[in-house]
Amino acid sequence: MPNATCPHCQQIVPVTNDAVEARCVHCGQIIPILETHITASAPVSFAAAHPAVQAEWSPPHSEHSQVPLPERYSTWEESRSLSPTIQSELIKLATCALPDMRGASLRSLPADMPASVDDFGRPLATLAIPGEKRSLNWTVGAYFAGLGCLFLMVGAIGLGADRAEPAHRGGVSAYSLMVLFGLAGIAFGVWYLSLRRPLLEITVWIFENGLFLQRANDVEACTWEDVKDFKGDPDSGHPTFWISTPGDCRLILSSEQTPAIMPLAEHIQLKIASAQLLAKLRHIFEGNRVPFGVLSVDRAGITGRYTARWSEIVRVMSDNAHVFIDCRNLQSWYQVRYRDVSFPHLLLAISHVMIDEEKRLTPVEA
Repeated sequence: MPNATCPHCQQIVPVTNDAVEARCVHCGQIIPILETHITASAPVSFAAAHPAVQAEWSPPHSEHSQVPLPERYSTWEESRSLSPTIQSELIKLATCALPDMRGASLRSLPADMPASVDDFGRPLATLAIPGEKRSLNWTVGAYFAGLGCLFLMVGAIGLGADRAEPAHRGGVSAYSLMVLFGLAGIAFGVWYLSLRRPLLEITVWIFENGLFLQRANDVEACTWEDVKDFKGDPDSGHPTFWISTPGDCRLILSSEQTPAIMPLAEHIQLKIASAQLLAKLRHIFEGNRVPFGVLSVDRAGITGRYTARWSEIVRVMSDNAHVFIDCRNLQSWYQVRYRDVSFPHLLLAISHVMIDEEKRLTPVEA
């Protein structure tokens, strides 16, 4: 039997199928059937509806989904594409959280930058590295050259007078020494003024993908791949870092220049390691030796005061004071001062790869 809803008291009232109107048993009002909402009771199902059980999804089979590692890598390209350790280190460097550099200052960029800087990405910070003043260099050089000329002139006059009236005495005369001092002073003055490269103030812009340096009228654009050396001494009272560029520019970054030197140095280290990892690994895989300050790395192992073979090395770690090498055949860690190691982050990444992959490298042909 269908049900109807009373429009007056909103109660459900059962009605007959052929009824035109009905009276509400609750309020007594007439219910016009055509103006009400009539609902039919849903049939009761005693069988519970069970969803069809679907098989667990699995990706389609692909012959390249799991490539077994060869016993020996035949080429560098094969090792680079198949080595899980190389891929892991690349991902680790790429996804490593960069330090917060919001405390670093940023100057406006010069208008005459080379076009290669356009590929460096966004500028992050600016450092001003103090240096010598040109006026002071000219003053020092001219002073020594003038003093040398004075000594040379007095000594020459004295030697001329001695030759006119020779005195019989042994040893070297004072005038001869004055001539020597004069020549030395002139030589030093000329070298200081003309031949020596002065250490002028350098302004460094740190970009996402490199450095831009300005020293007086000289400029240099250096990508992270081209950095020649990076060393640091973060454990000292004033953390200091040294960077060498292809243009023979040696930067000295110190906490005295900016309190944000630690995050800046960490950013530079991570970028250099990420940019140079594959190139250094290929150099090593091809049988060459790569220097890292007092240490060097090749296919055999790490060499310093002690040579540790990769098969003997368990792990390589570092803190702000030392780089530690854990060897199975040593009772204690072999440690090297952090400041004596070049590219410490890059050394750790390469060591992790070589410890795992050295056994799969083909022997180097003599």
